[in-house]
Amino acid sequence: MYSFFPKPLPDETVYSLLCRFHLASAQASFKGNTLKLFKINGSRPNNEFPSFLNEFEGLSGIDMPTLINQMTSFHYYEPFLSPDMCLRLYDSLRTGKTESLQSQLGIVASRFTYGKELKSCPLCMKENIDTYGTTYWHLEHQITGVLSCPKHKCILNSEVCSPIKLLLPKLNKNLNVEVFDGEEYRFSSLLASELHDLNCDIHLPELYNAYWDRLRELGLLTQCGRVRQATLHKLVQKCLERLSDKTQHFRTLYHQVQKDYFPQCLLYQRSVQHHPMQHFAFIFSLFDSWEHLKKFIVSEHTCDALPNNQSVKVELDWSYFINQLINGQSLRKVAASAGVSIATLKARAIQYQVPIATRPSKVFDKERRIIWRKLLIGKPTEDIATDLGISQGAVEQVLKCYPEVKELRARIRYKAKRDEMLAVLEKCIRDNPSFTRNQIKQAENAAYMWLFKHEKSLLNKVLPKAILRQRRHIRT
Repeated sequence: MYSFFPKPLPDETVYSLLCRFHLASAQASFKGNTLKLFKINGSRPNNEFPSFLNEFEGLSGIDMPTLINQMTSFHYYEPFLSPDMCLRLYDSLRTGKTESLQSQLGIVASRFTYGKELKSCPLCMKENIDTYGTTYWHLEHQITGVLSCPKHKCILNSEVCSPIKLLLPKLNKNLNVEVFDGEEYRFSSLLASELHDLNCDIHLPELYNAYWDRLRELGLLTQCGRVRQATLHKLVQKCLERLSDKTQHFRTLYHQVQKDYFPQCLLYQRSVQHHPMQHFAFIFSLFDSWEHLKKFIVSEHTCDALPNNQSVKVELDWSYFINQLINGQSLRKVAASAGVSIATLKARAIQYQVPIATRPSKVFDKERRIIWRKLLIGKPTEDIATDLGISQGAVEQVLKCYPEVKELRARIRYKAKRDEMLAVLEKCIRDNPSFTRNQIKQAENAAYMWLFKHEKSLLNKVLPKAILRQRRHIRT
């Protein structure tokens, strides 16, 4: 332990304290001396999950629980992990075996990566200089999803951090400070409140119970307990719309909403490890703040208060769904958006004296032959039903009789998707002949990632020749 090792400042990161130690110790080289002292070789010292905490504890005198709980993003993930995964994360940080943590925590799969930039608040820097005589990196500013300073409401500055160079935030006195009191601040405050709530005892099962109870309270569940997907989808989309252009993380999240993947994945795939950003986006949509969520959990709104898991009866606004039928929407689509059966919707339509144009469900041999031919060329079942004036269910019944046609249609759809993604990528390459592989990926990320996942060999043929590794740092 070094007697002159600096004391950690409020909300300081491990990397920030490491940089201040280097300045205090007057080491000749950050890479050659300081990093070697802490046995930091291949990993970045500013990684989200530092692998040198064991050495750091011995040299700094700061105990391991303080390092992990207050100087890393451990508590950012803790409420959204199973007890087993939480212990695994803590043990990995303690022992320095952090190589596979990003995969285990769902960071790679969800694409909410930590990034190479460090963020700082200009007003916090000014306060830090006045109070402590130095600037430093705040942990709450580095958390994935934080856009503005939770204290000063101003947009954060970003600086790219080199893996081998010392970097502390620099105060620019001429910088114009932009203050926002909108969604950016509210979402950032939600994340910061959870991060600093060290005494919080919320676990994943309680969190999911709160989600479902809040859906009941907002009228987003049907009488039989099913989610009104269309209404919930509009709610989440409206809450995230203004954040969708802020960073790549929010663009990815908003894209998941548009593709009807989120929040369905969060509600129905509980065994999957979801990123905290997905949980926070859902909490932001349902509760708006961390404090509201905590009050909701400790109130009477718990699953235990519902005897025998009975759902709360919710009265539908039938006039809205009847107007959809009057405007020409199909029974199937309106029933799906209302979360009721087609038979229930038909009964309500009769009550409101709305004429229902029923189509014949029985299919004769001649029509069956026509349907089979159209199915064989990959035509959507909805279009076939419209062309022949029959129900879509009748077409799907014919399709069930031909499993080999179903497999063929899947291949046809796959080929059409592949050709579509390939055309998008080829157009990008034609329009930008000087683009590197990474620039092409950034320009057309969806097409690039689809081909990378499903047709990697084809992707490599289309892409320009890769730059040699030893020449990648050279800028042309």
